[in-house]
Amino acid sequence: MKGFFVIIFTLFQFGLFAQQAGSYTVQDSINDAKIINEFYYKTKFQVRLSNQRTLLSSGVDIKINALNIGFQFKHHYKLGLFGLLSNRYVLSAEENPGVAYFEASVLGYGAYFEYVLFENYRYYLGLPFTVSSAFVGAQAFDNNDNALKEQDLRSDNFGMTSLGVSAGYNINFWLTFSTGVGYRLAFSGQDEENDLLSTPFYTFGVKVKLGSFITTISRHKEVLKMKSIYFRDKDTWRGNKFKKRHPNL
Repeated sequence: MKGFFVIIFTLFQFGLFAQQAGSYTVQDSINDAKIINEFYYKTKFQVRLSNQRTLLSSGVDIKINALNIGFQFKHHYKLGLFGLLSNRYVLSAEENPGVAYFEASVLGYGAYFEYVLFENYRYYLGLPFTVSSAFVGAQAFDNNDNALKEQDLRSDNFGMTSLGVSAGYNINFWLTFSTGVGYRLAFSGQDEENDLLSTPFYTFGVKVKLGSFITTISRHKEVLKMKSIYFRDKDTWRGNKFKKRHPNL
């Protein structure tokens, strides 16, 4: 008789376990897939700022900032156009009598492509590639820092291309800590320009994704649901904290 009650109790416990395991239905799986598709696979318009900073300096550090406007589609592909402008950097003027130095900057425009290797709520890894047309504008100054407008220079247009690796840690859905490395190659007719611009570079900074910020406000419950899907099987302090705060998601 005692053995009979043990069997009944075991079957009862197994039934509870099966009921809990079965609470995640096929329809739940379909709904989750729709949410993930909405946030990561649907074509998205993107506007972002990027930068490239000289990694191995040859005496002149150049930071090239770019405004990127384009699309991300099928989750893995980013494509668009950008305009670029560098910081002002100082060049010597040994071959220009009466000129002490030049303050130069790089201006241009181009196109970018990025293959997204991996992206979820928390992490990002991609391979960015750019091609651009640029020129160097240089303002002339004398020893007293007076501008010599008649001595200003502008180079011919030349091509540049770059290839790198970009990684990111998403602090939340709209704020990302990003970094990366790459190599930029310039095809100028001037050796000095090629030497300065053909160089390894690194990127480092925080990105604010305006579109994702607006989505977080306007569709807050859906963003939380997407976040819960990511944290569902994560046994980490951050995942447990989220699941404790949102037990019904």
